[in-house]
Amino acid sequence: LIVRREQEFLQIVDVLIQNNVFRPEKLKDEYLNLYRRIEQMSNFWFSSIFIRSDKIPQNSLQRYLLMMGHIMYPYLTEDAVIQYEKSFPEQLV
Repeated sequence: LIVRREQEFLQIVDVLIQNNVFRPEKLKDEYLNLYRRIEQMSNFWFSSIFIRSDKIPQNSLQRYLLMMGHIMYPYLTEDAVIQYEKSFPEQLV
């Protein structure tokens, strides 16, 4: 299951690159390591939520989604950045 998730993530990244949403890799295994960071952050986040409660609080979910957006932002193409900023203007400084 772990290997399959990794493969599926990398396939999605390839589609995002082909559709000019993500930029091509600049570093070796850059997107593989992005997957690993997301996996570690998500595993820790889910564990910490379920230690506190059996439900996911709405504010925690919003923080998680914000973190995911911040993790993905550096990989966006210029066109995708423009779209992201139009979609989430509240995140701009």
